[in-house]
Amino acid sequence: MEKHNNGKPVTIKVGDRFTNNDGAEAEVIEYKNAKAVVVRFIESGHIVSVQAHHLLNDKRFKDHYFPKKDGGCHIGKGSPSLHEDGTTHKIYILWAAIIRRCYKWSKDKDACYEGCTIADEWKCYSDFYNDCIKDERHTYNDWQLDKDLLVKGNKVYSKNTCCFLPREINSFLQGGKSKSKELPVGVYLRENGKCYRVILGVNGKLLHLGQYTSVKEAAQVYKEAKEKHLKSLAEKYKDQLDPRAYEALLNYQVEVTD
Repeated sequence: MEKHNNGKPVTIKVGDRFTNNDGAEAEVIEYKNAKAVVVRFIESGHIVSVQAHHLLNDKRFKDHYFPKKDGGCHIGKGSPSLHEDGTTHKIYILWAAIIRRCYKWSKDKDACYEGCTIADEWKCYSDFYNDCIKDERHTYNDWQLDKDLLVKGNKVYSKNTCCFLPREINSFLQGGKSKSKELPVGVYLRENGKCYRVILGVNGKLLHLGQYTSVKEAAQVYKEAKEKHLKSLAEKYKDQLDPRAYEALLNYQVEVTD
């Protein structure tokens, strides 16, 4: 038994539905006590335990797999967000993560996603699902959807700008940030202030590529080493990669910012 904000007692029972502040509807599937009411969100299938007063009064219970309706994003019809065992579909989790990155309300929003948007063709989950399901790479273990390789500096999530990549390649593309904003990526000033070290991160290990007296020379060494390793990764995964990704890796040009 719980009290509504009008002071009257209310009984919460299995099957009751409530809508949170984001507009996501949830159904009660188990009532343990006032501090543990188990609900399943209708659209995503995500199951959480919430307090009764959040259901009845302030509506502060969240579905982290439910993107707000910002920018016209919606679920659509005909594509599963759940597996038969009730767990949330990997493609739905991926889509919801993209939506979170693109809108300011998201806790996941940070500097690297500043200015990112999602194309109209992917604002509907069903359309996103249909594009992903055609690409078997979405089922590969430890592969990720990348938006940065095919189009340098890309800020738009779309089927023409995104591709699935192994974590090894995706992490390597994102790695190597210098501690100093004044130096190129991969270049570090020695403690004595007289020369520059070049360091390339590969599979969690730091490869020291020497010391150089000029920033320009050090940056060139880093550039050549990173581009060479990207070509080797392209050949390693050639038979699995999207042809667009393979060509992009072979022709990748490292800039001072990456």
